[in-house]
Amino acid sequence: MTPFDAPEDDIPPTAGPLGAAGPDGPAGASGASGLDRKVIVRAAASGLLIAMPAAFLNVVLANQSPRPQAGINLSFLAVFAGFGLAGWMAGREAPGQLAKHGALAAAAAFVPVELVVILGRPDRGAAAVIFGIVFIGLLAACIGTIGGTIGGRKRKGEPA
Repeated sequence: MTPFDAPEDDIPPTAGPLGAAGPDGPAGASGASGLDRKVIVRAAASGLLIAMPAAFLNVVLANQSPRPQAGINLSFLAVFAGFGLAGWMAGREAPGQLAKHGALAAAAAFVPVELVVILGRPDRGAAAVIFGIVFIGLLAACIGTIGGTIGGRKRKGEPA
């Protein structure tokens, strides 16, 4: 196997002639790209169980004077743990394309967390730093990709 070959289990399933049902259910259930939207939404919701309370805590701690840096840093790490959980859950449940499912689940979990952070800023008149938002979003997707890859290693119902 050369470095650029994709594993066969990462190749999206194709529909049969005239949109017949494939091995994963009716044609179009996973979308044209082979992504399962239910898996992505479920995984993002699982990640938000950790990420949203940590984001609220981060906003509260950041608005205090003096700022408790250790608490802010720990809540920031908990937010990223939520993104990793979203990726792990997506990789565990996805039928294929584990890394892509993980990245999209973490990105979906990133959006509400970022809204909480932006709306919780005390200086709402100041423009949000676009570079920081994009960078953290990409970092969340990368953590979700890693989580999806790790989650796909031992999946339910598969032999060890």
